[in-house]
Amino acid sequence: MLSTEEREAHQLAKELVLQAAREHWKYVCLSPFYNGETDLRKGFEVLGHLSTLPDEVRQLKAGTFIELRGTQIEDLRPLAHIDGLGKINFDGIPAAYDNAELKAIAGISDAEERTRRLADWLGTNTIEDPPEVMEGGPEFIVDDQGPVKLVDPPLTDSDDEDQDELHDECRRKAAELLKIVELAANVAPDLPTTVQQYADLIGKDPSGIGARRIWSVANSLEAALEVHHLAMETDRPAEELPVTVAAKLTDLAETHRVWFLGHPGAREVQDRATRHTKRSNSQERRMAAISVVEAAEASSAVSVDATAPARENIRTSDLQTPAGVAALGELEEWTWNFVASVVRKAWRIAKDPPGGFVSQTLAGHYLILFLISHEEVIRQYAHTVMSQGPLWWDALGSALRRATLTPGGDRRNN
Repeated sequence: MLSTEEREAHQLAKELVLQAAREHWKYVCLSPFYNGETDLRKGFEVLGHLSTLPDEVRQLKAGTFIELRGTQIEDLRPLAHIDGLGKINFDGIPAAYDNAELKAIAGISDAEERTRRLADWLGTNTIEDPPEVMEGGPEFIVDDQGPVKLVDPPLTDSDDEDQDELHDECRRKAAELLKIVELAANVAPDLPTTVQQYADLIGKDPSGIGARRIWSVANSLEAALEVHHLAMETDRPAEELPVTVAAKLTDLAETHRVWFLGHPGAREVQDRATRHTKRSNSQERRMAAISVVEAAEASSAVSVDATAPARENIRTSDLQTPAGVAALGELEEWTWNFVASVVRKAWRIAKDPPGGFVSQTLAGHYLILFLISHEEVIRQYAHTVMSQGPLWWDALGSALRRATLTPGGDRRNN
């Protein structure tokens, strides 16, 4: 955890940098010493505890001379975001003596050469921000207090009598299927649970049914039919559904498609899902995604409703059928946007570490505990799927561990 002195030093450095940016200073001294040397600056002594550069350094004018000697700064990479690096004095600080290359650069007496070499090093070691969320994919609310929630736009009520009749038909057909679906339990063990989930959802008014949630459950029903038809085509009777179950499931699926696509916004969900294609490393990506979903399900930091569509898509995503491919694509998009949403929120917190996140307001505390508790899972997903995962995730993990103590656990209370 950051000390009181570190927090005070960071706040003072932030204020100095912002003033320098507003007033276009040519020289910014973040050192506790005059000219970074021996005489202490009265009122600025606390800068001797400055361990993290404020992210606001990116706002400094091109060519600004920055004095960092006498500080405890451990990472110079935020300087990479300055458009036109100026002279930087940084010899003797932890960032220099912990890195042999930076130590050599810091000792270069020629200021222009030192700046050029440092700029080259920063260009090679720059850490980009975590990836953006996928536009049009699942959207998450990651606020200061939690838990993380999924934005699942509900289907809209309709004045169309045909839609009302179709809804009633879906309810009736789901209820009829529910009475006999146990006959298929040996062939399709998950089918009774899926039909029950569908019946529970379709029993609600449209305004209470999330488009992604109902799509994922209905897609699992479609997958069961695809497996059944494939078994018939390849003469594998042991994998076929009982005739009565297959007939009623087919009837329900056909009615559901017409009803679902009759709702504004539902077609967008359907069209996006059907565009997914199988990728070459799909199994590796699927396993990484499943680990993230399981971590989210185990945590009180994520709402139960947020993980429900992902859990349903896990059940179907291992099938080599159109519905299975669509489920895998939706699972991957859920996981990408979930990870991107939580790490980008944490990234913003980590960039302003002494801002009272833990010590003052506790804002975002639940999120940091989640990321630290499941660090290996998120790291594996970032390294497997996301670009530059090793760079930004390692930097974020280091910053978060400094922001708070590692928790003893993060389990959902049942």
